[in-house]
Amino acid sequence: MIDRIDVVYANFITTPLAQLVAGQAPSDYRVTTIQKIAQRGINTLGAMKSIIRDCDELRIDMGKFSILITDLGQAIHFALIADKNKTDFVSDEISKYKSVELNHPLIPPEDPDPTDIIDDKRYTHEIKIGEGGTAMVYRATDTLLRRPVAIKRFKDKGDLGIKGDYLSELQSVSRVRHPNVISTYDAGVDGYGSFIVMELIEGQDLEALLTKGPLSTDQFMDIAIQSLEGLEATHNADLLHLDIKSSNIMVSPQLSGRYHVKLIDYGRARLKTHPTTGEPPNGEGLMGSIFSLSPEFLSEAPLNERSDIYSLGCVFYRCLSGERPFNGESPLSVMCSHMQGNVRDLAAINANLPTELCAWVMGMIDKNPAKRPTSAKEALAQLLSINKEGKISQKIHVVAR
Repeated sequence: MIDRIDVVYANFITTPLAQLVAGQAPSDYRVTTIQKIAQRGINTLGAMKSIIRDCDELRIDMGKFSILITDLGQAIHFALIADKNKTDFVSDEISKYKSVELNHPLIPPEDPDPTDIIDDKRYTHEIKIGEGGTAMVYRATDTLLRRPVAIKRFKDKGDLGIKGDYLSELQSVSRVRHPNVISTYDAGVDGYGSFIVMELIEGQDLEALLTKGPLSTDQFMDIAIQSLEGLEATHNADLLHLDIKSSNIMVSPQLSGRYHVKLIDYGRARLKTHPTTGEPPNGEGLMGSIFSLSPEFLSEAPLNERSDIYSLGCVFYRCLSGERPFNGESPLSVMCSHMQGNVRDLAAINANLPTELCAWVMGMIDKNPAKRPTSAKEALAQLLSINKEGKISQKIHVVAR
């Protein structure tokens, strides 16, 4: 017996307002034209629970279109079908997912028509503060709560489906709740496409900080501890980040002089194991920073927590040396360095670094996953143990800022 009705909106012939995973639909979604009419049908679903529980499927003829309600066991799927001749086809497609955990939209959507979608005026854009390959980030204002926020807008206006980053990142980052992981407030789609509303982090990414040179001992310990805690929280949420790099670690200066660290950009994150097959993810079809991709990622072998530890180890190596551990004249040469474990010992770059600390970092970036720490928790325990013995309290020469 179901305790609630999770609604998935879909128009399989005309513009899809949304095809979101059951239970993930934003609460403030706006509907227009034919979807507005269908809203009346949606509002009656609560009263129809007992009917739905007694049947696997319910079809409602509403004149120009049909409503198909299917009990999938874990959720009720609500489909708006503009072409009645397609009802049987849609029914067959949906039935394939009965009792299957819904992690993706059932049917890949078409490009949305901006003229059919009302812009949500709650958020006002102010200035673009960042841009990546798939999205742009804006500083904005939440006019309802009167607070600054960051809005990540995806460049592909049709990027609402299985192949897009929108649902992937929304589902991933919403699973993690930790002070060292960015918080997500809201999500939706408007005339400009899909967007995610996140907390606005006042500060800079670690990449920008490292352009000034290696970190001091205190800076490194502060950033390393928080980064590992954020990564452990991510893994505890059954997720692999899979895109750990210096530009995805935000550092915000505090009044105490310390930095507050937050992991960001969960667009490449994947569950540790596939919900239906139980198989771990691999690097196939995924992208990331060539300078911090693990050897198993590059060879499309199974990935686990140690793959993220490798990437974070690459960041730590640079934090202490000012150099990338794996570099080359071309992407191919960088990949070969990863695969062959061709890396200069950290102790050879700066003799002032404690040998125990160097060995710890080098262990994180070992090409053999079995030789790396098994988890972020174990890596953090090792680091704290080294520091407790006073090994990292020695003065380390750093480039003047």
